[in-house]
Amino acid sequence: CDTDQPIAISFISDQHIAPNSSCDFVRMRADAELIRETDGLYACLAGDGVDNHIKHRAAIIAAQSTPDEQWMLFDWYLKLFAEKMLVMICGNHDAWTAQVGGTDMLKHIADNNKLHYSPHAAFINLTLGSQEYHVAFRHQYRFNSTLNQTHCVKQWYRMGEQPFDIGVIGHHHEAAIEAFQAHGSVRWAARPGAYQIQSAYSHQYG
Repeated sequence: CDTDQPIAISFISDQHIAPNSSCDFVRMRADAELIRETDGLYACLAGDGVDNHIKHRAAIIAAQSTPDEQWMLFDWYLKLFAEKMLVMICGNHDAWTAQVGGTDMLKHIADNNKLHYSPHAAFINLTLGSQEYHVAFRHQYRFNSTLNQTHCVKQWYRMGEQPFDIGVIGHHHEAAIEAFQAHGSVRWAARPGAYQIQSAYSHQYG
């Protein structure tokens, strides 16, 4: 996309929408409305919009809502700011429906909301005046480090499909951002946080 106007892109990941859970619904809605009402501010969704526990038996038993309820609420949430959304991708929780049932629910919801959808990764080429930026994001990647959350983003740059100026990877629920040098230029690696404040999984593994 080409523009002469200043813009900002908010990368949102890991909402894990599930009624009766520790998801921060108040903050999630406030952020969506802020994006919708702010000129030049857009959003990209980086996966795991719902809990969608249909794969692991213990999580299914512990769930306080059904996947159907979660998908309906996710669809309502998207409608809050769908007109400001550039693209969304799939997370591992979202993908379980396709893996177990053969139906890509996220694609159906994206189509119903007229949203660009890319299952695994998305690349955005942005031109602001005469300056070009290449932005890449996905939900997961290999080479994670518990000591440096942005390590996998930098490895994606080095081993991935194409270089980028800004790389974003979700999944780990821990926000981080770091500048790094590559091919003679400053690049940026980022990890969004999550709206799922806590869970039995996070308590178990710290």
